[in-house]
Amino acid sequence: MFHDACVRVQRGVQVPQRGVQVPQRVVQVPQRGVQVPQRGVQVPQRVVQVPQRGVQVPQRGVQVPPLHTCLKRVCIESDSLFLSQLERFQPVDSAFKELMLLVSQDRRVLSVVHAESAEERFHGDGLHQTLSDGLATMEAVSQQLGGLLESLCSRFPRLWFLSDGEAIRLLSGRPAPAALQRCVSKCFRGVRWLDVDRDGPAVLGVTGGLGEHVAFTAPVEAHPDALAWLCVFEERLRSTMLQRVGQCAAARSRLEASGRDSARHEEAGGVRGPVEPVEPVEPVEPVEPVLGLLAAYPLQCLLVAEEALWCRSLLRAAREPKPDALRRMQTLTSVKLGALGRAARGGGPGARGEPLLSRYRTLCLSALVQLSMKHAQQLTRVLEAQSEPEASFSWLAVMKYHVDGEEPACSVDVLGHRLQYDYEYFGPEDCLMVHTPATERAALGLLLALASYRGAVVSGASGRKLTVVQLGRALGRQLVAVPCLPSTRAAVVQRMLLGALQAGAWLLLDSADLLTPGVLSLLGQHLLHIQRSFCSSTGDPDQKGPQGRLLLGGRSVSPRRSYGCVLTSWKGGAPELPEGLRRATRPVALSRPDHRVLAEVMLTSVGFSEASSLAPRLAALLDHEALGLPGFLSAPPSCSLAVLQKVVSASQVNLRRSVREREASLRAEPGPSPRGGVEGPDGKAPEEPPHDEETAVSRALLSVFLPLLYEHHGASRLRLLLTDAFPLAGQLPLSNQNGEEEEQLTEALEEELRRRALHADAGLIRSAVSLYQTLRASGAVVLLGAAGSGKTTCYRLLAAALGQLAARAAERPFEKDQGTGGGARQADPRTPASTWSSVQTVVLFPDSMSHEELFGRFCEERGWRDGALATLLRDAERREARAEQRSGLATETWLVMDGTPAGRPGWLDRLSAMCGPETLASHLKLLLELTDLRDAGPSAVARCGLLHLAAPGLWTAVWQSEMDALLTAGRLHRGTLDTWRRLAEDLFPGTLGALRDLGAAGESPESVSYGLREISSFVRILRALLLHSGKEVEKEEPMPPTDNRGSRAADADPPAERRLAARNLFLAAYIWGFGGHLHPRHQPQFHVLARRLLSSCRDHVLVPEAESVFDHFLNTGHNNTAPDACVAPQYRSCAYVLRRLLEARQPALLVGETAAGKTTLCRALLGAGRPYLRLAAGPLLGSGELRGALRSVRCRGGRALLFVDDLHEAPCDVFGETSSALETLRQSVSTGRVVTFQASAFEPLSAVGVAYMASRSAPGGRVVCARLSRLFSAVALPLLTADVLLSIHAPRLRRWLRDTPLRQSGEELARRIVTATERLYRAVRERLGPTARRPHLVFSHRDLQKVFGGMCLWRPDPADEGAAPPPLLPLARLWMHECERTFGDRLRSEDARRALRALVADTAAEHLGGARDPEEPVFGPRLSGAPTPRGFHGGAGYRARELDAVLRDLWPLLRGKEDGGGREVVHGQSARQLLHILRALLLPGGHGVLMGPGGGTGRKTAVRLAARLAGCRLMEVHPGNEDRLQDILKEAGADGAHVVLLAHEGLGTHATERLLLAMANPEQPGRHADRGPGGPGCGAAAGRARRNLKDRYLLEK
Repeated sequence: MFHDACVRVQRGVQVPQRGVQVPQRVVQVPQRGVQVPQRGVQVPQRVVQVPQRGVQVPQRGVQVPPLHTCLKRVCIESDSLFLSQLERFQPVDSAFKELMLLVSQDRRVLSVVHAESAEERFHGDGLHQTLSDGLATMEAVSQQLGGLLESLCSRFPRLWFLSDGEAIRLLSGRPAPAALQRCVSKCFRGVRWLDVDRDGPAVLGVTGGLGEHVAFTAPVEAHPDALAWLCVFEERLRSTMLQRVGQCAAARSRLEASGRDSARHEEAGGVRGPVEPVEPVEPVEPVEPVLGLLAAYPLQCLLVAEEALWCRSLLRAAREPKPDALRRMQTLTSVKLGALGRAARGGGPGARGEPLLSRYRTLCLSALVQLSMKHAQQLTRVLEAQSEPEASFSWLAVMKYHVDGEEPACSVDVLGHRLQYDYEYFGPEDCLMVHTPATERAALGLLLALASYRGAVVSGASGRKLTVVQLGRALGRQLVAVPCLPSTRAAVVQRMLLGALQAGAWLLLDSADLLTPGVLSLLGQHLLHIQRSFCSSTGDPDQKGPQGRLLLGGRSVSPRRSYGCVLTSWKGGAPELPEGLRRATRPVALSRPDHRVLAEVMLTSVGFSEASSLAPRLAALLDHEALGLPGFLSAPPSCSLAVLQKVVSASQVNLRRSVREREASLRAEPGPSPRGGVEGPDGKAPEEPPHDEETAVSRALLSVFLPLLYEHHGASRLRLLLTDAFPLAGQLPLSNQNGEEEEQLTEALEEELRRRALHADAGLIRSAVSLYQTLRASGAVVLLGAAGSGKTTCYRLLAAALGQLAARAAERPFEKDQGTGGGARQADPRTPASTWSSVQTVVLFPDSMSHEELFGRFCEERGWRDGALATLLRDAERREARAEQRSGLATETWLVMDGTPAGRPGWLDRLSAMCGPETLASHLKLLLELTDLRDAGPSAVARCGLLHLAAPGLWTAVWQSEMDALLTAGRLHRGTLDTWRRLAEDLFPGTLGALRDLGAAGESPESVSYGLREISSFVRILRALLLHSGKEVEKEEPMPPTDNRGSRAADADPPAERRLAARNLFLAAYIWGFGGHLHPRHQPQFHVLARRLLSSCRDHVLVPEAESVFDHFLNTGHNNTAPDACVAPQYRSCAYVLRRLLEARQPALLVGETAAGKTTLCRALLGAGRPYLRLAAGPLLGSGELRGALRSVRCRGGRALLFVDDLHEAPCDVFGETSSALETLRQSVSTGRVVTFQASAFEPLSAVGVAYMASRSAPGGRVVCARLSRLFSAVALPLLTADVLLSIHAPRLRRWLRDTPLRQSGEELARRIVTATERLYRAVRERLGPTARRPHLVFSHRDLQKVFGGMCLWRPDPADEGAAPPPLLPLARLWMHECERTFGDRLRSEDARRALRALVADTAAEHLGGARDPEEPVFGPRLSGAPTPRGFHGGAGYRARELDAVLRDLWPLLRGKEDGGGREVVHGQSARQLLHILRALLLPGGHGVLMGPGGGTGRKTAVRLAARLAGCRLMEVHPGNEDRLQDILKEAGADGAHVVLLAHEGLGTHATERLLLAMANPEQPGRHADRGPGGPGCGAAAGRARRNLKDRYLLEK
C-alpha cells in the first residue's frame, strides 16, 4: 500500500513489492549463499548495492524514513490492532538498524557476508534467515495495515487525489502551517499562500492568484493532528466563502438600491409641491463602487452576487405589467457594458485617479464585461421567445442564482433542477470565459448528465476542457482534472473515482480516449455501477444519493450528491469508446464556434466600445478565402480561434497605447482636472475618437498576418482586404520600421551573408528582420515553412548578426556625437548606444528522442528523472552567466526545437504550456522550427508568435550562392563561369516549368520548395564532378580569391578542350540533378525535354539521337567508366554518378523497385577499399541503434561511411507520421552531430566526416519525409524490364549452365529461362494476386531470385561424366518444379494450384519446349546415408526423384532414430512437404512460413525431421522463452554452425520483428537487440510496487 520507495535487487535477490518500509540503509546481498523469499516488505529509498572487493563505502548515519514516523504516529493514536502490529514490527526494525550500523562501521561491505564474527546472525545462513524472517514479518504487517491509508482518506477525502508518498510526508511532517503549505496548495487549487499570524501559528486567511486575499471568519489554530487541521481548514474556508457570498450579495443589493433611489431623486428633483408618481427606474451603478467591493470580497463572490442580482432584476422586470420593462432592462445592460468597457480600456480615471490598470483590476473588469455580455445574450433570447418569459425554454435554460439573507445558502436553478452552490474557492485566474450558444448548449448537456449521476463525454474541435472547468466553477464545485495517457493504469482511475465520490468533486478525465481499452471498459463498469447505486434507493435520480455506503472496486465509501465524472475526447467523440462506457455516459458535442460572437465578446471584454461594429468585419475577414492564410491556420477551428485571440490581444495593446498617448498629450495642455485625471470641456472624461479602435484592430491584423503572408507576396492582397473591411487600414504602413536599429541589423545581416559566401537574398534578410521583431514581441516563435525554405539559415544568420552587433556595442559602449555644427544634438555619454545581446543556440530534435528522454521519466530506483528539456532550461541561466563572464556581453539563449509534431497530444502540445510570457525567462527564447501546424493544438498558435518563411524562387538564391562561392574560390576560368551562368539562364527555368507540367515536380512556382530539390541535387553533383574531373576544367594556377563585389583582373578564356569539358561537366550535373531523381516513367519525357532545351539554348548543344542524355555527357572526355563486373549495363550511369558522390562525401540516395539490386549495387560501390557499416532499416530500428552505428563508423576512421538500407522500412510512431531513427539520421546529416541525453546529461556525438548513403524502394513503402530526402541526392534506377532482369540474372545462370553439359549454348538458354520466368511472374500477379480474402498472396521480383536459386541447386551427376549431353526436357522439368514451389507453395485452394500449373505448362511450352508429365516430378536432395552439414549446404544431389524412392530412403532413417521419442508417420503428402521444407533450407538465406488450418497438422514435426536429416542444430522459440530470444540468436550465430530456428505460434510482436531482422541480417543475427532503458530489450514488466511508484508520480504531477 505504501509505495514510498522501491529497489531492484540484483543477482537473484528479489525484494517484495508490498509492505511496511524499513530504515533507509539496507545491504543488497550477492547471490552467493543468500536467498530471499519472493514476498515481503518494500525496502527503503536509499540502498547500498554490493560493489566489488576493495570498494570503500562512505560512513553515513542511519536515518529513519518518513513512513516509519508516519506508522508510529498513526499506530499510537489508533486502536490495539495497530499497536499489536507495531510490536511485531519493532524487532525487525531493531535488527535492520543493527545491520546497517554494522555496515557503516566496516567500509569493506563484503566482510558482512564472508568474515567471521561473534554476531553469526549477520553472516552466511544466519544473515539469510534474518532477512527472510524480517521480510516475512513485515509482509504480514503490511497485509494487516492494508486499510490504514484508506481509513485516513475517509477522514479527509482529498487525500485520494494525492500520491501515497505525499500523504505519508503529510502525516509524518510537523503539523505547522508552513510545513503544510505545499499540501494545502495541492488539495485546494485556488490557494497559493497561507496567511499566518505573526504572533502564533494560527492561519488567518488565504491568498489566491494575483494577490487576492480571503480573510477567515475565525482563525484556524494549530493542531497536532495534520488530518484534523486539514478538516478544520476545509470547513473554515467553505464557511468563509459561504458568508462572503451572502455579504457580497447583500452589499451589491444595497448598491443597486442606492442607485435606484439616486436615479429617482434626480428624475423628480427640482419639482416643488405634489408630483405625479415616478415610474420605477433601473439605474446603472457607477463602476467604481462595484469594483470597490473587490477590496472586501473575492472576485468569485462578486460574480455570484452579480448573477443573483441579474436574475432577481430579470424576474422583477418580467413580472411588471408594463410590456417595455424587459426592453428597458436591455437598454440599461448595454449602458452598463459601455461603462465597464471604458473602465477596462483605461479611458477614464481608475482608482485614486490612476489611469493605468493593475493586472488584477484588468482581469476583474474583463470578467464583469464577459458576464454582462452573457446576460445581454440571455436577455435577447428571452425577449425573442414567443411565450411568457418565465415559461419559455430560454428562461428555463438560464442558470438562475438565488441568494437570500445575510448568510444564505446559494442555489442554482436550471431546467427544473435545483443545484446547491458548493463554495469551493478557485481564485481569480480562471474566471474568464467567452460564453457562446455552443458552450451554453454543451453546459446544458453536462448538467443533464450529472444531475442524473451519469458520466459525460465531451467532444469537439476546441474548448472541451475549458467548458467543463468553467461549468464546475460556476457551481462552486471542486474539480480534479487528470490528464490521461496510454500508461495510466486502472488503479489510478479507480482511486480518482473513489476520491470524487467521497469528496463530492467533479472528476475530469482529459483525453480519456488515450486510455487502453481495458481501462476504458473498467471505467464504464464503475460509472454504470455508480449511477445505479445513486438511483436505486429512491428510483429518482433527482433525489438524494444512496443511503449509507457504496461499494466500488472492493472498497466501501460514503458518496456525496455533488459527485460527477466527465471525460473529454480529442478523437471525435463517443464512437471511439467501448460500448460499455458509451452506455454509462452521455455524449456532449461542442459545435464549431461563431467567430462573430467570439470576436464581439472578446473585444468588448478588453474595452472596445465599438465591438458590435468591428466584430462582424473581423470575423468575415478571418473567414475570407482570399486572405490566403496557410491551411493549417484556417482549416482547424481551434487554430482559427487562436489566431482570433492573438488579434484581439494585439488590438488591446494597440488601443491602450493610443489611450496613453492621447492622455499624455491632454495633460500637456493647460487646465488639468482637480481630481488628477483628464477632463474634457464638459467636465467629463474625454471619449476616444471612434477611429482609434478601428486603427488598433487594423494594426493588430497587420502585425499578426504580415509574418505569415508577406513572403507570399500577399501584402498587397492583405492591404486590399483590410481596406475593404477597415477603411482606415489603408493609411497604415505595411512594415514596422524601427529606424536606426533595423538599419544596423540589416547591415549586419548582409555582412554575415558575405562572410558565409551566401547570396545576399532580399527575402532572406526580410525574414531575419521579421524574426527579430517577432522575438521582441513574443518569447516563443514558431518558424513555419516547407522543407528547404531557409528556416535554419534564417535563425542562424540572425544569431550571428546579433552576436556581431553585441560585440561592436561592447567595444564602444557609449557613443558621443562628434558633430560640430551648432544645431547638432549632443548624445548623453552615459547612455549606451545599443542593447544588442549575443545569442547561444541550443538545437534539439524532439522527434529523434523518446517522450521520456525529452520530458523525463520515472526511474524505478531514483524516482522522477528530468528529461532533456527540463535539464536544458535549468542549466540555461548558469550557462549564460559563464558566457557573459568570458565575453562581457549580454547573452540570451535560443532553444530551437526542430521537428514535426505528429498526433494529439504531441510534444508541441506539452511544450506550449511553457510558451507564455509569465513562464519563459527574459533571457530565454524558444524557436519551434516546423513545417506546418496541422496536428498542433490551439495553445501553440495562441501563445507563440508565428512567422511563415516562404520565398518563391528560392532556388535562384541557392544557385547564385554557389556561383559566388566558385567565383570567390578563384579556381575556374572567368569564361567557364560565364558559360555556366548562360546555360543556367537558358535551361533551369524551362526545365522546372516542364517538370511541373509533367506532374513530376508537384509544386507551383509560388511554392517555396519549387525547384529547390533539383537545384540542391545539381549543386552536389556539380561539386562531386568537379572534385573528380577538376583538373580538366580548372586553371593551372588558381587566381587569388576575391570578393564577388570587387573587380578582377582580366582572365583569359580557357582552351577549347577545357571549355568543352567544363560545359559537359555542367550539363552532366544538370541532367542528373534535374532528372536523376525522377521516376523511370518520367525519364523518357525528360530525355525529350532536355534534348529540346539543349538544342535551343544559346550554346546550341546537340545530343546524338541514338544516345541518351543521361549517358552522353558522362562518357564525354572520361575513360574511367568501365562497368564493374557485378553492375548491370543499364545501371552503369547510375553507378558512375553514385561513385562520384561517394568520393566527394556527398549524401546519396538510391531509389529503385523491390528486388532491383539496390543493396547489391551499393555494396559493389562501397566495397572498393571504403570502410563502411550497413544498417538495415526495419521494425526494430530506433534512434539508439542509429547512434550506435554512428559511433561504430567514427571508430573505423575519418573516411568511414554509413549505409542505411531500405529507408522506407524504418518504423514510425503510433500516429504513422515520424520515425525517431530517420529524425536522428536527419540531425546527423544536417548538423554534423547527434545530441543524446543519457543519465541526466547531454552527450553530443560528432558525425563530422561521416559520409552517408541510403536506399529506398519506390513506388510503394512509406514515403520518406521531404526534410530528410532533400538532404540527399537521389538517383533512380530504371524500371525492371525484361532487358534489365536479363542483365541482372543472366550472368548467374550462365555460370551455372557452364558446368552443365547441354546441347544448346548457355547464353541463349539463360536468356530463355529469364524471359520465361519474367512472363510467368507477370501472369501470376495478374491472375493470382492478393485480394481481401487472400492478402498473403504477395508476389515480387524476389520470387524470380528464388526460382533461379532453386534451379542452381541442381548439379550434374558425377556418374554421368562422359555421357552424351541431355536434352532440354530435364531442365524444363526443373524450371517447372521450381516455379510451382516458389509461386504455388503459398496457395491454399486446389483451383488456384490448377490455374498455376496451367500457367507454368503454357509458359514452359512456349519458351523452353517442355511438356507436363502425367505425374508431377519431385525434386529433392539425396536422403540416404548419414546427413552432414556439408552435404546439406552443397546441394546433396538435388535432382528429380520418385516419391516411392523418397519414402524408401526415409524409412531406414526414421528407424534409426535414437532419441527415444514417438515414431513419425510418413506418407506421400508428408514426404512432399518434407522435401519442400528441405528445399527452402537449401536455398541461400532461405526461410519458410508453414501455414495450416490449425494444430496437429505436423508442421513442427516436419521441421524437426528436416533439421535432423540435414544435420543441423535445431533451436526452438516459443512464448515461454521468447524473452530469451536475444541469447538464442547470439548462440545461433556464435560458432558458425548450421542452425535451424523453429518459431512457434503465439510469439509477441517484438519477438516476431526481431526474428525478421535476424533473417535480413544472417551474418549478425543479434546485432540490434541491445537497447537502452525502457526499450523492448528490457526484461519482464516491473512488479506491482514499481507500477505503484509510477502511479504515484502521475498523481504528484
